[in-house]
Amino acid sequence: TTPSNTSVAVTASVKIKPYSSKTIEEIQSEAAILLNTYIKDICSEWGSMSSWNNVSYSLTIYINKVSGILNSMSDVEVANNVKLNGSTNDIVLSQSATEGTNIASFDSVTLTQIS
Repeated sequence: TTPSNTSVAVTASVKIKPYSSKTIEEIQSEAAILLNTYIKDICSEWGSMSSWNNVSYSLTIYINKVSGILNSMSDVEVANNVKLNGSTNDIVLSQSATEGTNIASFDSVTLTQIS
């Protein structure tokens, strides 16, 4: 079965630390690299299902982890209103021998600067 793809777009409001010389665009670029890595790491956990029958697995892209990634950035004071594909819900990916694999790919991150 051909894998299906779930594109992941992240949006958030970000307050930049007062001492930072970085622009929101620079922080957004850094966030894109970090979030892309997180999503690739999640998808790399899938195993080969070719020898399994009627077994299914799920992996989750957690909104709290995405928020943690943004809040751990050195130039970010706080990130809030974090959304995945416009929702505050986690994204659950599934894999089964009969239905194939649902793979996530990073699409974009849009950060809005707040004061």
